[in-house]
Amino acid sequence: MALSVIFTEKASDGINLQLNLREELQSWDVICPNPSVADAMRTSISRYDGKNDFQTLTINKFLQDLFLTFFPSNASQDEQQSKLVRKSELLKYLATIWKSVFPDERESYFHQAFNLFTDLRSFTLNPALIEDILSHYDEVVAKAIRYFWKITDDQGLIDEHQAYQNILNALSDPEYRDQNELFPKGLIFSGFTHLSGNQVELLKFIGKYTDVVIPIPSEIIKDSLRTDWVDWVRTQAEHIEEFEPHKYGGELRRYSFSRGQGNLLLKELTKSHGEGNVLFVNSSIGMKEILEVPKRNYFYKSELELFEGILKTTKENIEEKYLKNIGDEVSYEELKDYLSQNQKEIVLAPNKKAKDFLTIKLLGSLIKELDEWADLSAVNEVIRSFDMQILLEMTKLNLPRNFNIPILKEQKQSILGLKDLYQIDLSETNYVFVDSGHDLSMGGATQYPKDVQEILITLGPMRRKGLDLLFHISQIKEILSSSKSILLLESGLEKHDPTWNQLLSDFDLSQDKIKIDKEKSQVKDQEVDLSKFKEVSKLSPTRMQSYLECPRKYYYQYILKLGEEPDKKDSVDSRVLGDIEHAVVQEYLKAGIDWSMESFDNILNEKIKELPRYYLEDKALYDEIYAEVRFFAKQSITELLKLKVLDEDLVFEIEWKMKSEEASGSADVIGFSKKMGPIVIDLKRSSGSIPDKKEIEELRKIQLWYYLNFSFGKDWDPEDFTLMGYINLSDPDQSLVFYQDSEIASKLEEVDFLSNKALIPFKKDVVECLEAFNELYQDTLRRMNVEKKFEINPESVSNCLYCPGSAICSRVVGGVS
Repeated sequence: MALSVIFTEKASDGINLQLNLREELQSWDVICPNPSVADAMRTSISRYDGKNDFQTLTINKFLQDLFLTFFPSNASQDEQQSKLVRKSELLKYLATIWKSVFPDERESYFHQAFNLFTDLRSFTLNPALIEDILSHYDEVVAKAIRYFWKITDDQGLIDEHQAYQNILNALSDPEYRDQNELFPKGLIFSGFTHLSGNQVELLKFIGKYTDVVIPIPSEIIKDSLRTDWVDWVRTQAEHIEEFEPHKYGGELRRYSFSRGQGNLLLKELTKSHGEGNVLFVNSSIGMKEILEVPKRNYFYKSELELFEGILKTTKENIEEKYLKNIGDEVSYEELKDYLSQNQKEIVLAPNKKAKDFLTIKLLGSLIKELDEWADLSAVNEVIRSFDMQILLEMTKLNLPRNFNIPILKEQKQSILGLKDLYQIDLSETNYVFVDSGHDLSMGGATQYPKDVQEILITLGPMRRKGLDLLFHISQIKEILSSSKSILLLESGLEKHDPTWNQLLSDFDLSQDKIKIDKEKSQVKDQEVDLSKFKEVSKLSPTRMQSYLECPRKYYYQYILKLGEEPDKKDSVDSRVLGDIEHAVVQEYLKAGIDWSMESFDNILNEKIKELPRYYLEDKALYDEIYAEVRFFAKQSITELLKLKVLDEDLVFEIEWKMKSEEASGSADVIGFSKKMGPIVIDLKRSSGSIPDKKEIEELRKIQLWYYLNFSFGKDWDPEDFTLMGYINLSDPDQSLVFYQDSEIASKLEEVDFLSNKALIPFKKDVVECLEAFNELYQDTLRRMNVEKKFEINPESVSNCLYCPGSAICSRVVGGVS
């Protein structure tokens, strides 16, 4: 009996190990990190020998069962002391404390404090040990965490981490130690990419009573860090067995395809090689992946966000009725009556649809959460914006998980994702499908600053994305090495994508590959036709960016004009939305008034009348446009008005035309401030369209530099600029805005402009960057007009994602190589 760590030759040896242990133990349990891995492990083990004389369960279920063994709810002790508190319950308790103790502080501080609090408890339950850590965070956040810790301890709230400690304490008690078999089964912890220090300590103690085995692929060791759990559990194990990692190599059956052509390639391969399982290197399977598979007799399990849209609509309806403006509130009784009446109307309505039943369920769950929220404290009997945010989050956490699965007469092949790697059968044909939207990304960073990491490593292992990736790579390498596996890889990923460049480095990619008849291909080589080319005298930022990303992409977009689409009358055109949003923002800011929902709605109602008639006549489209414009325009105005608090004479210009004959186009928002200097802001609808800060600093994304260079004319000093960046209207905290003066950062925090995470100090020399931009601009213009080759040369694979010519691009002629 001991805690044993076995470093296996290959990832699949963990399964073989479990089968071998069956011969030594009468019975055993397999513990997995989550339901997906548990399902995959169960399928894989039963397939190997057809037996089901084992139990596979998640670590959360294992913990709950173990906790109830020691602390049954009907014991003589207080029931609360024997009840595990779920995340939604902990959120409810601590949010109430926040309202009482920090009523005037920013709501974003609460979420930062809550997330940091729950994470720190995975390292230690001793609040004294985190004091040095808290000194690295905002004083409000640090103070809140101390309160949360005290309340959790004083009220006897038992979260997951406290439960581990309580079980350890019980196991140390002779009363339990002398009982007959506490653990009648052996335990194998399989499929984990992370274990916390609390979990490792518990497993070590359980090893005194039964065999506890943790299989880990040996390949992980060489790239693991001392801060990783792999190194931590290795030092705690009483028994270690190591096998040399398997050396992968040899010929790899690989086919390349142009972006968007993978489904055609897969169709042809299934004809020539037969059907097989299709593995997408994505964290989850959705309709995008399912539709890539040419036949419909495949099994899959896809998560469904059934309540997402209804939750959003409910939130908007409540805000519209009660919480329009900052400071608005509604009583608990009135809000409950409103929700109950809505639910009753739907229940009594004839001819209900599926959506109606979902709404009934959601409203019932929200009412239940509202009752519990109000019962918790008198401060919760008045509902404000913060309360509503917490209520909706608790409701979402407690809603049932839903999946979409096909009903098949016979299941032969499956569509799989990264969560299903453990159920891959290497004796079957497996197509591994990889496009540029894959979910394997290089990275080794943690969420903590370096100084904090140095403290945390003394308390326990830290989770690292880079380590998660290593586990996936180990499994995928083994799958690819099988003679039955075929890799479908989007062209260029093996060179330009760091993950796939590393993953495929062990394989021989120079071998001849099976060719597919090009007559069957849907992709034709495209000769450059310069008959429509006209020499350009100036570039807009989008034209310049397009050429820098790939000259051929520019050719498709601006010479062949493949990206142009006719007016859409059955869906909302994003350009229309953007024009209306900017018009509303401009009109409001020109009025020079503080925030007023009534004034905002008046302007919105006037501007939206300027829509084309077919939008106004289609009620569904009109309602969709109105809701989106209202949300995004409101976000823009409220954030920009915060800057006016710092300078009441600040003037904003929307859709500002460039002040240079060399440039064209317009900037979303330009600010003129005598106190702060020039401001350049671009408004984005989501974080997906915001570049990485390194891309901006290195001038690989030039939009901000273009605006900064051409917006203010010649009579300004570049060193005076205050802010430039992107505001994410969907989630302002996910914005990216550079500031040059350190003093401005504290002022921005005072007015609650964005979040600390969104504000980045710009440490390079702005003058030098602008000089480099001007050289790049002139060089781009020259090359475009003189060379006229428009070669296929994407700066990165991601630049091909939305290329209008991807369907005809001959980067890989015929879609395969």
